[in-house]
Amino acid sequence: MNDEILFAREDEMEALNTVDDTVDSQKYLIFMAGHLKLGVVAEDVVEILNNQLITYLPMLPDFIRGIINMRGQMIPILDIRARLGMEPKEDDSLVVVINLGDVQLGILVDVSHLSDGGFYDVAKLCRKPFVATHSNCRALSPHQRNLTDEMLKILGDKGGVTGINFCSNFLAADISSEESTAKDMAAHARHMADKGGMDCVALGSDFDGIGSHLEVDSPLKMGLLEDELKKVGFNEDEIEKIAYKNVLRVMDEAMK
Repeated sequence: MNDEILFAREDEMEALNTVDDTVDSQKYLIFMAGHLKLGVVAEDVVEILNNQLITYLPMLPDFIRGIINMRGQMIPILDIRARLGMEPKEDDSLVVVINLGDVQLGILVDVSHLSDGGFYDVAKLCRKPFVATHSNCRALSPHQRNLTDEMLKILGDKGGVTGINFCSNFLAADISSEESTAKDMAAHARHMADKGGMDCVALGSDFDGIGSHLEVDSPLKMGLLEDELKKVGFNEDEIEKIAYKNVLRVMDEAMK
């Protein structure tokens, strides 16, 4: 069939003459960013916002900007011009709203800082594996950012992983504890594997964000955790999965 091709510039309309009527084709929105021609599958485009005011967002890469929607909320967007190293013109901004459910962006979704409701929203909407980069088991430590047994099962069924958080408040039954031990980490790893499957267990550490007394306080002491993992029944192959293989698998599947 011969589908229409949408062009953002009139001088490119001549390209229509090159479409072969005998082969399947797809609608694209073609637009310019500097000297580059970029295309988006037309059926994925929800809306086009012209002359949209774009603002900077603090503590984010320069190419992540923001627009304000009708409710007055700040919505993050990817500014292709800034991503390509160009200086955007404030009066020359066009925002293409895309249906993310149909577009492969190579984004890895992290739920460790989400509420319970946010977790279930991600589980419902996310088509690729997602992760909890530094969350433990709520059944063993009742911190609100730890995952319930149901969440662990959902995460495992989705092909995701949760990274063991080394912070004592996420490990101990008493969340006010200041002692983080390799034994407690191994107990959480065992529970994760029992509830979510062997492939959902990973290491999160959170070394840059915790301040409790850590038995494993650097990568140099990971051998202590390895010893405790063996004591709770993990074999060498399973420990390799926990150490890095599970995470590499998820990154490979989610970032395609």
